[in-house]
Amino acid sequence: MRHELNHHVCIALYDKTLLTFSTIVFYNAPMRKVLVISTINGIAGRNELTGIFNYVNDGHDWSIRFVQDPGDINGAALDAIVTEGLDGIIVSPRVMTPQIEKLLNLSTPAVMIHCPDGTIPRHGTLYALLKNDDRAVGKTAADHFLSKSKFRTYAFIPTPSPTNWSDERLAGFAEGLAQKGATPVVWRQERGPLEDFLASLPKPAAVLGATDLEAINVLTACRKLRIDIPSRVAVLGVDDDEMMCEATKPTLSSVRTDDAGLGRRAAEVLDSLISSKRAKPPKKPILVPPVGVTERNSTRAVPPSGYIIQEALSFVRRHFAEDIGVDDVVKHLGVSHSLVRERFRTVYGKSLRDVILDMRIKAAMSLLSRTKASVREIALKVGFSSDAHFVRYFRKKTGTTPAAYRNSTARHRF
Repeated sequence: MRHELNHHVCIALYDKTLLTFSTIVFYNAPMRKVLVISTINGIAGRNELTGIFNYVNDGHDWSIRFVQDPGDINGAALDAIVTEGLDGIIVSPRVMTPQIEKLLNLSTPAVMIHCPDGTIPRHGTLYALLKNDDRAVGKTAADHFLSKSKFRTYAFIPTPSPTNWSDERLAGFAEGLAQKGATPVVWRQERGPLEDFLASLPKPAAVLGATDLEAINVLTACRKLRIDIPSRVAVLGVDDDEMMCEATKPTLSSVRTDDAGLGRRAAEVLDSLISSKRAKPPKKPILVPPVGVTERNSTRAVPPSGYIIQEALSFVRRHFAEDIGVDDVVKHLGVSHSLVRERFRTVYGKSLRDVILDMRIKAAMSLLSRTKASVREIALKVGFSSDAHFVRYFRKKTGTTPAAYRNSTARHRF
């Protein structure tokens, strides 16, 4: 019998449980009924769901029933699902619940995205587990830091409550750093406040948060301590929640987990389990690696001292007559005030402000000796806002007034 090609979406209530059906029916193909349970409150859940629907929209004949909270599936709702027929389950729980255990006991092919810590009931079900390759996440973070510059310290901020995936990210981070002979230090809540831990780290330091939330806590603590980011502490998160990462100050760099790829892979695996009665579920979890790092201001490469000095001086030479200040130079360099201050104090023994003023005085001395321009005209030409300010600083720098300096150079010329 030929089925007409059609697309429709409908909503049904089962004992106060909202189930969303998205159905795509193709010619001569048996429609597969799949229950998907996943939260969409966070970026990971939304991207996982996107990956699942991307797979279906590629031409696979699925009727998807979506539920956000497994706690809403009471006995009556579960009976209704079983009565209508169920070919497969995709579940992405944050915690194992009695409802999920019941679903996994249905002997229906099932795929779980991310396993909560603890024992997973199998009971002979065609079952597969998919998860982020959290060890690879940690290694990716280590590679990102190692590609930047030499840090004196590397640190890891775990989740508040111990989790397997946080431990795996730490293990991968440690393995990646070990290639360069480095070892991360780990903050533990019971050892004291995060601020004290960050203050004690030898600088410059590179800090990885187990998630974007942990990394944002680091940014907040550094602001309280007036620790400059990224010159003193570079910070990296995980998950790349764009809304969160772009809203922080500075913006947060983050490892991008492939959540959409995870959802799509879950759909592919479930399809294969449904298709073959002889299918054997994978014995080990299927690991999906991260796709890279989205770099933002919290880890941007810090230029070496020579570059900062040369670029700053070049900019000042081109613009000192335009009444520029330190803020203008720092903005042009794209680094922090504290880093520029440190570099100029180290190399010149003076501030950038003093360097700018010195450059203006040298230009003024040349104009006084070569031209007949008035003191006021020269003051404006070299970037002073008033001739009084110019005269005051000129006397401080040279020990004489502009007029006296001009007279002395005039005598030398004749």
